[in-house]
Amino acid sequence: MRITVFERQWAVFHEATLPSASRLLIKLGSLLDDFDEEPILVPFTAAPPEAPKVVLRDANETMQLVITGQSINLVHKLTISHPLPSTGPTHLVQVLESLVLPFYRIGVVRQGFIQTEKPADFLVTRFASPAGADGPFRRSQEFQIHNRKTYQPAGWGPGAVNSWVRLRVGSATVQSETSVGVILTQDINTPEEDREHDYQPRIVLDFAEVADREMGEIASVYFPDEEIKWSTEW
Repeated sequence: MRITVFERQWAVFHEATLPSASRLLIKLGSLLDDFDEEPILVPFTAAPPEAPKVVLRDANETMQLVITGQSINLVHKLTISHPLPSTGPTHLVQVLESLVLPFYRIGVVRQGFIQTEKPADFLVTRFASPAGADGPFRRSQEFQIHNRKTYQPAGWGPGAVNSWVRLRVGSATVQSETSVGVILTQDINTPEEDREHDYQPRIVLDFAEVADREMGEIASVYFPDEEIKWSTEW
């Protein structure tokens, strides 16, 4: 079974008081060269803390950096003409080192696409009981499952993590044509209530490595009879 990863996100959450948007751009320095679209700047007094204050994008629409009063979020996207960027969490580490910003929470999100002609049947057959498949879920057009677990992954010392898995009917543009299938969203993050940590930038690399490994193993649990082939190209 082929799963095409079309979006990856790395986020950190902070409680710091940020400088002005223009000062943030100065701190980012040469990193701005990676984002060649005109920056979007919002005055900090004009929006709540969770609203974007600085948004940086590249012309290929494959990268976006969003800085808010509560978080910094780096998004990599796969497009028809450009592959998923390979810089990964290293890019976010460089941003955090430039801003000198401690943070207390980390999250990694990965979205993948499984192409299949009857996505609702695909999900119902695998995850519903026979009574459900032949009863209330029979002839479903939309179907999804949403599951959260909290556990301590191997190789991650600071504490437990939340693991979210969502599978739903969706679509994607493949070879210039819209194809139906299943959207797999995986989100591994440290708990919101666990605020005593004062993380430094390079721990993002450790967390990303653990999260990537866990996501692969979790997907194998959801599809135990399939040989999963991960792809970063349509």
